Amino acid sequence: MSKKRFLPFGWSPSHWGLTGKLREAARANHELEGEELERRWLEINLADRTDKEMARVALDIDKKYGKITDEEYDRKVLESRSEILSPKEKELEELDIDKKYGNVSNEDYDKRRATILDEPYVNFTKIHTDPKNPASGSVALDYNKAFVQYLEDNGYGPAPTDDEIVDRWFTELCKNIALDAFDGIGDFNERLDEHEARNPDIIYKRDLDPEKKER
Repeated sequence: MSKKRFLPFGWSPSHWGLTGKLREAARANHELEGEELERRWLEINLADRTDKEMARVALDIDKKYGKITDEEYDRKVLESRSEILSPKEKELEELDIDKKYGNVSNEDYDKRRATILDEPYVNFTKIHTDPKNPASGSVALDYNKAFVQYLEDNGYGPAPTDDEIVDRWFTELCKNIALDAFDGIGDFNERLDEHEARNPDIIYKRDLDPEKKER
């Protein structure tokens, strides 16, 4: 907003003899205040800078005076730096902004970050147990393509589908956990058959509906 002055700018002796940017700055300081003054100072002091530099400082003013939200500010700053970032770096920074403002869950953040970095990711997204029999239940897995490739590289493929490859790994994982429980004594498959016979209500991995991606 403009300041209310009793004397016009040119009447003050302190302004006499000023030229160029000094005179423009003194006039702005005499006549303006707040956001209007800051934007005028920007025009005066950065007149010889690039449009990108001007826009970057203007963003700070927009944020200071509530013209844009913090999230909009962060995204615009990132966009202004996009030409110096690789596509992967930009994706990671966009993902960090999503997390900062609660646009993505922790699980989705971890999976998306791993996928961008081409790192294996797997997570148990649901564990369901029978209320009447806690030993009976199922689990659901979420994983990315890099995890499937990691399994293939370690002998779990090839297979017609990614789910089948993960099934093979999960079956062996469960078997090894059970073997640890049996302490390596006796034949595991024999004991497993006996256990299934004694517990017909338990849901085993091979009995689960593959369409639900539960194992």
